[in-house]
Amino acid sequence: MKSPSTKIRKRVRLTVLSVMCAAAVFLSSCGGTPAPTPTGAASTSEPSGSSTPAVGDSLTTSDVPEGGIITFALMHSWTKLNLWDAEDDLAGNMVLDKIWDKLVYANNEDDIVEPRAAKSWDISGDKREWTFHLDERSKFSDGAPVTANDWVFTFQTISDPEVICVMKNYLSVLEGTDGSGAELSENSIGVSAKDDYTLVMKFKLPMFEDIFAYKYNSKYCVLPQHLLKDVPMSTFLTDSFWTKPIGSGPCKIREEVTGSSITLDVIKDYPLGNTNADTVVYKVVEYANYVPSLIAQEIDSEQGYISYDDATSGKTYDSFNIIQAKYPDVATLLFINNANVTDKRVRQAMNLAIDKQTYTDVAVKGFGVPSETYVIPGSKYFNDTLTYERNVDGAKALLADAGWDSNRVLKWATYGTDAGQLLIQQNFAEAGIKVEFVTLDIPSIFVGMING
Repeated sequence: MKSPSTKIRKRVRLTVLSVMCAAAVFLSSCGGTPAPTPTGAASTSEPSGSSTPAVGDSLTTSDVPEGGIITFALMHSWTKLNLWDAEDDLAGNMVLDKIWDKLVYANNEDDIVEPRAAKSWDISGDKREWTFHLDERSKFSDGAPVTANDWVFTFQTISDPEVICVMKNYLSVLEGTDGSGAELSENSIGVSAKDDYTLVMKFKLPMFEDIFAYKYNSKYCVLPQHLLKDVPMSTFLTDSFWTKPIGSGPCKIREEVTGSSITLDVIKDYPLGNTNADTVVYKVVEYANYVPSLIAQEIDSEQGYISYDDATSGKTYDSFNIIQAKYPDVATLLFINNANVTDKRVRQAMNLAIDKQTYTDVAVKGFGVPSETYVIPGSKYFNDTLTYERNVDGAKALLADAGWDSNRVLKWATYGTDAGQLLIQQNFAEAGIKVEFVTLDIPSIFVGMING
């Protein structure tokens, strides 16, 4: 039997990127409305990665008043309430993780996999067959029990060729599917129920625990068969169910104001425990209004990061303190679309061209360290033998070898241009790479990346 909590090494799979690690500045409550958790690091850019927030990372806390309301600020709105068809971004993941349950919980802080909908699991010797022992206490928010049959129904439905959704390709690792995640024949996907609370998954290739936990598990949520079994596949994604869906996560939807806010009721008997509060609210707040909203106690926590100007202004606040973290904890990442920049020599040239030390001095006021890896300094996996040195001549040589067209202009999607981005644009120009900024909201950036 697999132990309920298993130590793993976390593997981060990112496309191609250039990294600078920014030092963290945290907020902590010191009066007024209690902040449920430290709210994150100050930075000039979007936080890296999109790991699904934990069930307990921001909800299970003794700091929240009994029966109170927790209000989270988001930089932008979620895209959809259907996790299977929503864009993979931090704001959406924060909301959807409270509605939809997953099989396991990837504990980012301790690098372990812990039980969630599955209380334990067995993995075959060849790592291709996983058996999940489900928590019998799990329920949908309408009170119906969650069984292995619901999980099988979910995978068979999403793999149906008529159901074309954003996360479908995450099923392609399972037996009985093609490269898009569609079933090869009716209900051929390698997911079955041994009994009401034993779920079996069969993978095409060995599936390692860390890869499952951090990449696939966050996309796999269970749907209620009793409510969706009669919905035609052709209209499955547009059914009225998705306006106020029923999930099995720690909260249920009370009210949504599209693009603005969503109010969730806390489910007190959620098997893994829950917050003292009765209500969780996510609301979209402009980045510039984070600190004013915290001062006014209109929000308790925020998704993004306060600016370094706010963090280092020397001001004091009644409702929270600003504390510098011991180690940098945010990687500033420049994502490169491999489909558009196909030659790895060009991507390597980009990395060599960036003046990371000056970026650190300019963009994050020296509160950071240049890095040649996206593993955060202070992590036990950080390799301090990897060193960075800017080499513009080396970048030019790589571009010449790749036959790079110096007249080509790359589009850099951003939700707001800052001094650090302008510096990198200048660095690229010195090596012979032209870049122009395109200002978009964050969901549009993800769509643009997907569409090339």
